[in-house]
Amino acid sequence: MLGNWSIHVDAPGDSLYVVISVQHPTLGNYFTAALHAKLVGHTSNSLRLATFFWLMPHKVAAWIYWEVRILCILYPFCGSVCGLYFHIEQ
Repeated sequence: MLGNWSIHVDAPGDSLYVVISVQHPTLGNYFTAALHAKLVGHTSNSLRLATFFWLMPHKVAAWIYWEVRILCILYPFCGSVCGLYFHIEQ
């Protein structure tokens, strides 16, 4: 993409700050993104947090499965494709 890209990063410590910006020659300030992250210390909830993030791929897969199932019910024209994966009573 045409433009001047710049990345500004503070030295990491207990927090991290990153800014990415793009200046386009004709459009001006085209894109700016900023991230501010803080270090999470070990707390009594660390096991709960670890379990939450460890199970995130499973949660996403279950959500995708559920969305496809709903779409197959709402739009029967794709029944040949949906019939391969789900048995849907109509």
